[in-house]
Amino acid sequence: MSIQYDTSAVAAHAGMRVLQLLGYIFALAMAPAIALWRRLGDGARRRRAERELDMLSDDVLKDIGVARSEIPWIAGSRATPFRGPRGRQE
Repeated sequence: MSIQYDTSAVAAHAGMRVLQLLGYIFALAMAPAIALWRRLGDGARRRRAERELDMLSDDVLKDIGVARSEIPWIAGSRATPFRGPRGRQE
């Protein structure tokens, strides 16, 4: 009498491990490309904001409290959403 082993489960598990390892390798290989893509998008956003602020007249900039020399800094900084006054208890 011979003993037969079911190797399909072992092969399936090994195949899943190979796919998982390939996924990790792909993620590591794509990380620099993804970072570059995000930096390009951030640069495009900054240039667009700078262009739009630069098109405003000096009077409008004065009304909103922005000096023309501050435009590159403002365009380069990310906006943080207003979450209401802190420490205010009602």
